[in-house]
Amino acid sequence: MKTKFFVIVFLSILFLSENLFAQTSSVKTKLELVKSQQKEIQKITFTKQGYCFLFDKNGYWQQAIPIAAYNMLQTLNKSGKQIVDIDFSIQNEFLIFFDKNGFISGNLPEATKKTLMELKNENVTFNCFSFVQDSGYVVIYNNNGFAYQNIPALAVDRLRAMNERGSIIKSIAFTAEGGYCILYDKNEYIYESIPPKAIEMLQELKAKDVTFKDIAFSPNNDFVILFDKNGFGCHFNE
Repeated sequence: MKTKFFVIVFLSILFLSENLFAQTSSVKTKLELVKSQQKEIQKITFTKQGYCFLFDKNGYWQQAIPIAAYNMLQTLNKSGKQIVDIDFSIQNEFLIFFDKNGFISGNLPEATKKTLMELKNENVTFNCFSFVQDSGYVVIYNNNGFAYQNIPALAVDRLRAMNERGSIIKSIAFTAEGGYCILYDKNEYIYESIPPKAIEMLQELKAKDVTFKDIAFSPNNDFVILFDKNGFGCHFNE
């Protein structure tokens, strides 16, 4: 019985490893392809075993995202809408921002949808959205306005300080362990408990005076950093 159990566990780990390898090799290949076509890469995010990134006005590449989210991306693309941001939670929730303050969601809690609708009714411009592992989220609007639920207290303090000094908040992303990184202004960043290699890459890119655009962490602590028109830096734990 124990032998059977260990075999099942081993096969499960092997299956997960193969999926993660396919995920990481695919996203890097697709990013390189889009870059070679001189398209502008806008946003990137990961799912449990997949990814999605946005380019130009409403282009996208995806792998292993919820079918409902894929259908919505197709609809927005075909209707000529500007796709602004997309993110997924480990509970298979998703949110897509489009145009100025349009949004489409899947499995999102009613309280979160209510917050977003209240902001939409105030005619804000949605900039980015990020899920937190333990059922939290952050939405950034009007460059440095923000609404949130269940995020680290220090992250709230830092977002508030950016808002008060008029910084432009470009991206916020959370790791599976509760760390986070915020990109703001041209190439400023602040973080807590993110992979050391991500810190090194941020330092190197800032030294090159790039313009940061987005950052994303996978459940496996892989990461991608987007900068300038279609530049990207990445690290995958293969």
